[in-house]
Amino acid sequence: MKGSSSFSWAASRQRGAALLMAMAAAGILTAIAVEFIDDAQDDVRLVEAFRDDFKARWAIRAPVSIAIALLGEENGNFTGLTQKWANLGNNLLLGNIRVRFQIKDESAKVNFNALNSGNEIQRKRTFDLLKLLFKKKGLSSELASYLRDWVDRNSEEGETGAERSYYKSLPKPYDIKDKDLDSLAELSLIRGFTDKVLTALEFKIRSGIPDLGLNRLFTVFSDGRVNLNTADKIILEHLTENLSPKFIQELLKRRITSPIQKMEEIKTMAGMNEVLFNKISPLVTVKSNYFSVTSEATSGRIKKRLVAIVKKEGKRSRVIFWRVS
Repeated sequence: MKGSSSFSWAASRQRGAALLMAMAAAGILTAIAVEFIDDAQDDVRLVEAFRDDFKARWAIRAPVSIAIALLGEENGNFTGLTQKWANLGNNLLLGNIRVRFQIKDESAKVNFNALNSGNEIQRKRTFDLLKLLFKKKGLSSELASYLRDWVDRNSEEGETGAERSYYKSLPKPYDIKDKDLDSLAELSLIRGFTDKVLTALEFKIRSGIPDLGLNRLFTVFSDGRVNLNTADKIILEHLTENLSPKFIQELLKRRITSPIQKMEEIKTMAGMNEVLFNKISPLVTVKSNYFSVTSEATSGRIKKRLVAIVKKEGKRSRVIFWRVS
């Protein structure tokens, strides 16, 4: 009886040990399975993210192709708001991806680099225009001087004190550029252009700071002259002091249906005279060659934004600036 009892106890312990081993093995297999599932899900999410990123990146390119095609159809001596590029909707559906986009005339804006123009009169007129615009925005006219010092090709210390010695005296010194701005992002390097100033100049705020990509009123991409057919009202009003409101009103009304095709046409408009014409003519044009395209697209959890600058060269156009974020 004693031997039988010992055998039963030993057998029972073996069964218990086997059960524990089986449970441990099951636990290990479960953990492996869970890890495998997690890895598989991670792989699926990675593939989906790659797919969505690919689709969004290609979707935001479409408006650039549209802009190039439409600009190629415009062969006149003027650029105006009656043309096809200016009358597109701002939504495009590509499969299940909706793309929001805009095509804008960069010559509708004031080009900061005109402060460095080879034409002395154009430099002076642009300087005066910027001072008037900054004043309108409640900002110091000295900002125009700081800009001019940054882009001009000399390092002479003027009254503004914004030449090389100023930038070299900063806690983290750097050189003044003394040549054209390559992008609006450089504004943050120039004396006086704080976030508060940039916000006043209508740079959009993204993630708490001004986005120095494109601006409604200012650019570094144009031939340096403002297009009368597309410029914002605030720019037209400040082309020079004492410009007649009657002229602005007639121009804004006329260009909706009949854009100005030759500069001489404005001489006969209400409020215009020879003196005013001579003052604004170095600043303005009726033809544009630089256009911006902005587009946004969302695919799944991926959102992409594109800023592109297209330069029109006769019947052909090419991209000269491209930024995806």
